Amino acid sequence: NILTGLMVVFGVTIRFMQGKLYSDRIPKLFWTSALLFAYWCTSLVWSPYDTPVIDTLKSVVPYWIVYFFLPFLLIADWRDLRSSLHLLLFSGLVFLPLFLFTVKQADRSVVLDSGSGIGSIKVGKSGNPLAISSYAGYVALAAALLNFRGVDRFWQLVRWPLVIAGLALALKSGSRGQ
Repeated sequence: NILTGLMVVFGVTIRFMQGKLYSDRIPKLFWTSALLFAYWCTSLVWSPYDTPVIDTLKSVVPYWIVYFFLPFLLIADWRDLRSSLHLLLFSGLVFLPLFLFTVKQADRSVVLDSGSGIGSIKVGKSGNPLAISSYAGYVALAAALLNFRGVDRFWQLVRWPLVIAGLALALKSGSRGQ
C-alpha cells in the first residue's frame, strides 16, 4: 500500500510539474462518487456509534485518496488508462506464473521459504490472501475485457492464458473475497 501510494503521488506530482493536470476531464462518475463519500461522512451526525465510525473513517481516508481521488488526476485520456492496463497485464505475465508455480500456499496465503518478503508475501509467515486474489482478479478482468487489435497481436495470444491463470490464482489463494 505504501509503495502504491508513493507511485500515485509521484505520478500526480509529475503531471503537475508538466502542467497536465486536467481537472475539466474528470468524469461525472468521480463527482458522483465523491458526493456519496461526503454523504457517508456526514452520516456521522446521526450515528449512535460515532467514535468507532470516526476511527474507521480516519483509517480509510488515505486509501480513498490514493485509490480513488488521485488516480483520476493521472488519467488524462483513454491512452493513459490503456497503457496502465497494459502494464498490469505485463506484470501479470511475470507474477501470475510465479505465484502459481513457485511459491507455497498455506493458511490461505502465499508463503516464501527464503528471501525477503514484500507486502502480502512474507518469508515463513502468512500474508494477506485477499491482496493476491485481488491482483489476480484485476489481471484476469483486464485481459478479458480489453479489446486488442492490430499491434496488440501479442496480447491476443496471451489473453486467455492470463484470464485462466488469474482465476486459478484467485481460487488457489483461498481468499474469501475471490
